[in-house]
Parts: sequence; C-alpha cells; structure tokens
Amino acid sequence: MPYHHSNIGRYAAHLPEFLAQYASGYGKLMEKTTSKSLKNLYNQAVVEDIAVRVTATYSSFRHNAFVADILRELPALELKDRASCITAALRKYLPDDYEKAVALLRLCW
Repeated sequence: MPYHHSNIGRYAAHLPEFLAQYASGYGKLMEKTTSKSLKNLYNQAVVEDIAVRVTATYSSFRHNAFVADILRELPALELKDRASCITAALRKYLPDDYEKAVALLRLCW
C-alpha cells in the first residue's frame, strides 16, 4: 500500500529535509551498490543508519522494530514511497509529542 502524506500528519513537513540530507551525501553509498536506480538512495544501509542515529538521541527508540517494519516493505517501493515509508515509520516509533519528535530528529544530524 503506497504511503500518502495525509497518513503521516505534520511530520511530512519536516522529515523530507532530514531525508534530503541523505540524498545529497549518498553518492558513496550508490557506488557500493550494483543498482544505479534512484530508489536505492533509500536502502537498508540508510534505514539502519537512521535507526542508529535516532537511538543515539532517543534511548526508547525501538531500533529493531523500526528497521524490520521498513525493510519488510522497501523492496516493492519506488523512491517517493520509500521516503514516505521511512517517514511513516519514524512517526510510529518517535514520541507522540510532535515538537519533541522533531527536536530529537534535529539532534540526529
């Protein structure tokens, strides 16, 4: 099922800026992959890196569940849906308090 911004609420306004930082620095990751498809900018390595960064600032973050939720759906998704899937998973596993969640993400980068 594709992800739509209406499903992820206010997080959609901020999370693309965090994900965009990945896109700007992932030339090196793309060199390591056999696929040159843009959708692979958001791959398992990216998901795990996000999980590590968030866990470092939010000890209650469910790292393994976050990664598993995303990796279960990632292979079938194209670029925008992959970004939306990651965004939706962050929304699910970060605190319900929007301001606190955004503040935690800002600490990650």
